[in-house]
Formats: sequence, C-alpha cells, structure tokens
Amino acid sequence: MSDKVATLDFEKFHNIIAGKSRDSPKVHNGVNPSDKTKLWDVPIATEHDLDDAVKSGQEAFKKWSKTTWKERQDILLQMCEELLSHRDEMAQMILKECGKPVR
Repeated sequence: MSDKVATLDFEKFHNIIAGKSRDSPKVHNGVNPSDKTKLWDVPIATEHDLDDAVKSGQEAFKKWSKTTWKERQDILLQMCEELLSHRDEMAQMILKECGKPVR
C-alpha cells in the first residue's frame, strides 16, 4: 500500500472510488440506539457511483491478479496493522452505532 492514510475522521464519511473521495447530495443518518442521538452523515451512492466503482474494481483487479502470493500477504499484513492502529477510534464508532459498551 503506497498511499498511507495520515489521519482518519471517524465522523466524516465519503464513498471512495478509484482512490478518491466522492460525496453525494443524498445522505443517510444512523441513530445511536442508547440515547437516540442522530449520528454522522453517510453518503448514499448513485447508480453512476456504482458503475464507476465496478469499473475501478475491474481495473484494480488487473494489477492485483499479477501480484505474487508473498506481495499479497505483505499488503494484507500492512492493512491489518493500519486497522489495528485505529482500534480505539473504531471501537468508539461501533459503540455509537450499536449502543454497546467497549470491552
């Protein structure tokens, strides 16, 4: 993974298509079930967004399919490390979405 994410905002969401953020005029909001507060805006993808995402995935597959097993392992381990580095923020997000305590 060559493009490292420096910071993440766990309350501002975008659709990501071909590595670029894409917003939408239509959004959905979840509700925190424990206190009924409205949560963050989540963009609703359009049919055009979906078509672009499928095309992007098909293009990405061309390169991914040529990577070796070892390269794939390394990339997945990097992704795992990145996800784990945001464990606390992700736990807080899930807490708000599901109303469950962090354990």
